[in-house]
Amino acid sequence: MKQILTTLLFILLCICNTAVLHAQRQSWFILPQDTDAEIDTATEAHYVCLNKSIPAKNQLFLFFPGTGALPAYYQLISNTAADMGFHVINLRYVNYEAVNHASLCGGTNTDLDCYEKVRLEIIDGTDRTDLINVSRSNSVENRLIKLLQYMQKNYPNDGWKQFLKADSINWSRIVTSGHSQGGGHAAIIAKYHKIARVVMFAAMDYNARTMKPANWIGSNNATPSSEYYGFSHQRDEAVNFTILSNIIWKAYGMDAYGAIVNADTATPPYNNTHSLTTNLEPAPGPPQLNKYHGCIAVDFFVPKLQDGAPVYKNVWEYLLSTLPTTSIEIDDGVSPRGFRLEQNYPNPFNPTTTIRFSIPKTEYITLKVFDVLGNEISTLVNGEMTAGEHSVVFDAKDLPSGVYFFQLKTNSLTKVLKAQVLK
Repeated sequence: MKQILTTLLFILLCICNTAVLHAQRQSWFILPQDTDAEIDTATEAHYVCLNKSIPAKNQLFLFFPGTGALPAYYQLISNTAADMGFHVINLRYVNYEAVNHASLCGGTNTDLDCYEKVRLEIIDGTDRTDLINVSRSNSVENRLIKLLQYMQKNYPNDGWKQFLKADSINWSRIVTSGHSQGGGHAAIIAKYHKIARVVMFAAMDYNARTMKPANWIGSNNATPSSEYYGFSHQRDEAVNFTILSNIIWKAYGMDAYGAIVNADTATPPYNNTHSLTTNLEPAPGPPQLNKYHGCIAVDFFVPKLQDGAPVYKNVWEYLLSTLPTTSIEIDDGVSPRGFRLEQNYPNPFNPTTTIRFSIPKTEYITLKVFDVLGNEISTLVNGEMTAGEHSVVFDAKDLPSGVYFFQLKTNSLTKVLKAQVLK
């Protein structure tokens, strides 16, 4: 009965969150079996969102819920990413047992390769261990591929195709992230694929019996250590923060990018560290759940400001804000002849720079400037322009140093490039 009441509370929270969504943000709850009839377990809805009023980063924020949790429980962090320009998928996958649970790789199990075998079977559906049984159809990879194909088919102008290469995943455009068990999945994907970034919330594979981390952590990663970030609560009931910060984060090489910063008493960019912590009290919630473990990402426990905004919004934005924007053409990924946005020159610049672009036909266009949080700074062009080459001078004399984005947009195409003001 308690579990039912808890689920109902979460569903009520999800409904409330959906009711106050940003006016320009679209969100969908999509059942896995609607994307692939062969998916027959963990069939609760994926959560997908996109804010088309923000310049597209052309990167996918792929989030994995923690053990037993549903995508609907993590709408706040998903919406924050969408409002930064990310395409967002919060994926439903097979997460019934914690990888560190006694029934899997915890308890008396001393096999330090167990964690990798279990995680990879969940991710790609290849049989590696008798401890779990995840088919290819029910794997993370198949669920993601089928969901992206579903989104592309039903929303062909929204740019979902860019995250696929034929019938496989284009990992280079993806930020993997997750909470608890999900954070471990995000990290092991980064071991085998070069991704844009990995952001882990209260996640570690550590064998208490041998007092060692899992063998897969920190060895021969396809993604460089410069793209590993972590955030965890100091009083986490499920993840020992001392072990996490002193052993696990160091194994990923995160300590090379600065000391751990307490986000409660600091402001972005947090000394540019990759290791963040908090010691705030969670929002009230069901007592049988791990509130400190959940409060850094789970909607129910995330502390809120008086206006309902999540206290950790600045932290979440920082963890994602230094990613470069990738330029793409939304229709088919191939730039038509004559459509081009060149890198501004000079770059970095102070205070002026020139942006050159060309369009293949006379049409209505906009050329806008945005900051890293997606705020519109300036509109340089807003009207009909003739086919051919054009140039515009942008003056940043009133802007602080930092990263900004130029967005060139027509009725059917968008290009976004990054620039830097350096004073």
